[in-house]
Amino acid sequence: MNSNLLLSLRPCILIWLFMSLATQAQAQDNKKGTQPDSIPSTLLKEVTVKARRNLYKTRPDVIIYDVKADSSLIGKNSFEALRNVPLLNVERNGNIHSVGNWPIEYTVNGSYDRTVSGNIRDALESLEAKYLKRIEVRIVRNINGQQTLQINLVTKGRLWGYRGLGSSSLSDSNWRNGAFAFAKKNKFGATFSYYNNWRWGHDSRLNSEEWRYASNDLYHAKSEYKSSGFKVDLHNFETTLSYEITPLKVVSLYARTFLKTNPHNTSTNEYVAENNASQQTYRYKQNGLFKMNDSEYQVCLDYEQLFGENAERGKFYAGYEFYSRPNKEQNNNYYTLLEYINPSYVKDFFNYNKETSDNEDWHTLTVMYRRKFKQHTLYAEDFMRLRIEKEDITQQESYAYADNPYETIERDQYRHNQFSNGLKIGYSYTTDKIEAKAGAFHQFLRDTSKKPLLNNSFSANQQFVTPYADFSYVPNWRVRFNLSYSMGKQVPNINSLNPYVDTLKSATYRV
Repeated sequence: MNSNLLLSLRPCILIWLFMSLATQAQAQDNKKGTQPDSIPSTLLKEVTVKARRNLYKTRPDVIIYDVKADSSLIGKNSFEALRNVPLLNVERNGNIHSVGNWPIEYTVNGSYDRTVSGNIRDALESLEAKYLKRIEVRIVRNINGQQTLQINLVTKGRLWGYRGLGSSSLSDSNWRNGAFAFAKKNKFGATFSYYNNWRWGHDSRLNSEEWRYASNDLYHAKSEYKSSGFKVDLHNFETTLSYEITPLKVVSLYARTFLKTNPHNTSTNEYVAENNASQQTYRYKQNGLFKMNDSEYQVCLDYEQLFGENAERGKFYAGYEFYSRPNKEQNNNYYTLLEYINPSYVKDFFNYNKETSDNEDWHTLTVMYRRKFKQHTLYAEDFMRLRIEKEDITQQESYAYADNPYETIERDQYRHNQFSNGLKIGYSYTTDKIEAKAGAFHQFLRDTSKKPLLNNSFSANQQFVTPYADFSYVPNWRVRFNLSYSMGKQVPNINSLNPYVDTLKSATYRV
């Protein structure tokens, strides 16, 4: 009976032993950190993954600088970010130039900002770089057909609140002090900018020596010219008031006054002539003084509507600008030393005083429309300007060293009015790899000139059409190829077109 029980329990005992052995084997495998029928692995304590993001991206129509991804700008202002923008050269003194010497146009979130354009250094130094998202660089054509570098500053959001900046910089020939203030609350915005720039040119000296082998009396001559350098104290005031009708519709008023205090330059010229026997024949010292009173005034009223948050789908702009620059110059040259052995040497020497008054007033109206539909973009821009110029010149010459001393007074009056109208139309097609643009400019000029003292007046009309075409190809994000064509035309000014010739010199008087 016991033997039969053992026989009946044998299969159970074998199954139990097999399961026990299998369980022990699995436990041993787990203790070793492996799984049956699996690939061996190693347990890591910490894994760090680093990725590098390209800061620049090239497209057929734009080059993008990713400011928010640039860690080198931490704790810096937006003007420092401008130093990293392609095709821009930002000097240590704050001057900005384009690599191709193109004019530079600045926009903020696709919208024109005259305060940034006028005093971009202080405006960007007051804004921390962390508020910028990216900077876009485009090569566009202005109303005159000239290629222009357009810099668009894209912020991470709308700029609100208050900020200000005071700055001062000093160099060997320049001392600049500036202040900038920005305020925006609800729909109203205001900015104020002022900078004072004291420039003093360095003294200079030029020495020359010459021999005239064909002349016995003026065989050897030496001269020394000294200049004090041009010195001026500049004061620039700018202010802007803006109102947002909607987030994409803005009306703004801009005013600027640019004063130039006591611009002047002084000079001396000493000259000595000798004969072939090394005896002095004549000697003189001439002093010169140049000074001017030059100021600029500007007022602008603008309306702008964006299609898209950053004008991605286009924009409409209409603006009026008034610009005035009254300028007065005075140029004096007189002799403080004059020695000679023969009066014929100095009979044509004279002291003179020249006064020039030149005033210019500009009235400009600009309308621009750009609209993008998927890959197609249409452009239209019209530019009208009335330019009024007045010039009065009086030059007094004193021939005190002639046999019979005399004076002459020469007067000239010039009046010039010019009306110009420029129209630009264009079309562009853009894909991920290419951009093709084509268009034309039409220019009309109406010039009228008058010279009241000569009883002369003349007017002329000119107009012309010039085409342009641009093509860009981007094989990858690092390389861009550009091919451009534009037709230019040199237009003669009104004085060149005027056939009048003054043979009587009726505006010159001898007293």
